[in-house]
Amino acid sequence: MIKNIMGIAVADSYRKRGVGKALLEGIETWARESGAHGVRLVSGAARTQAHEFYNRCGYGGGRQQVNFKKMLH
Repeated sequence: MIKNIMGIAVADSYRKRGVGKALLEGIETWARESGAHGVRLVSGAARTQAHEFYNRCGYGGGRQQVNFKKMLH
């Protein structure tokens, strides 16, 4: 089983302080404790800074994701 995380975010004023790493470590602990063998992070294609961070934390194999929506009136 792989746990899917639809996104995490850290406010600009808290970046480079270990907050994102702590969030990922908490997610990974939760995933292990619930019997998962992996974590998949979903991140928009334009979030290159986040992608670089995920790579540094050992996540890889990313590819572009595109979502479509239509507002109904």
